[in-house]
Amino acid sequence: MENDFIFNFFKDVIEQKKERLREYFDSEAKILWYETNEKFTVDEYLIANCEYPGDWIGEVKRVESIGDLVIFVGEVMPKDKSSRHYCTSFMKLKNNKIVLLEEYWTEEVKVPIWRKEKNIGCKI
Repeated sequence: MENDFIFNFFKDVIEQKKERLREYFDSEAKILWYETNEKFTVDEYLIANCEYPGDWIGEVKRVESIGDLVIFVGEVMPKDKSSRHYCTSFMKLKNNKIVLLEEYWTEEVKVPIWRKEKNIGCKI
């Protein structure tokens, strides 16, 4: 059940389906975005996500569950594939509703020159 929930939720996030997304959340849910130090209500999250400019594609890359906590990694990019972003999400569920969503977003960047000069690592 949890994997279907996550895959459907992430699809609706990517497609910015505001009313469908609302159904995933408990009315008192908290959403935390640590990279920008923001805490959202459900309504605020729906604005932040669904009014974000552009058209997006993406997929869930990994899902792990520990009790009522689901951890998943998603990959997101504009339809023109001009950039790539990753989201690591920690989702606490209660009665099949999200009560807490903590997200860490990052953008794919080039390898720093100092590491290139060390000739370490390789592409994934």
